[in-house]
Amino acid sequence: MDQEPSLPPLGSGGKLVLIAFLGASVFVVTAPLVIGVASVALIPDLGGLRAGVSPVLVAGWLMVTVVLTIWFGGPLERVSRRPFGSYRWAGALAAEATSLAFLWLLLLPILASGWSALLAASIGALLFKCAEPLLDRWAREERADGEG
Repeated sequence: MDQEPSLPPLGSGGKLVLIAFLGASVFVVTAPLVIGVASVALIPDLGGLRAGVSPVLVAGWLMVTVVLTIWFGGPLERVSRRPFGSYRWAGALAAEATSLAFLWLLLLPILASGWSALLAASIGALLFKCAEPLLDRWAREERADGEG
């Protein structure tokens, strides 16, 4: 019987490294939304950030937004695709619209208007979509390295 070797327990230094890695990962994944929110803040007619919202609060809220989007985004997309069955293009469009609406809803508390939130969510989603093929390629290469 082959047993997988057990990993040694993490010491306090290992736990700190793991927490730092996970925190940095969330920070990096938040970058497209940061660019979207910063872009909206530069357009004076849209209103930008809500009055009294500090940069620290924006950074924290964007990290929470990414975590909630990752946690609930997949199930919401699957539910929104179901009514369209064999119409793949309609299901994909519904899934994207659902993702954008959820992101818009999460950005409303820190942005001054619904239009600001819609533009920031759209910019963030577009940047995520542009990075997706690169991230998928890196993941495939990483899996291939691990298997070979």
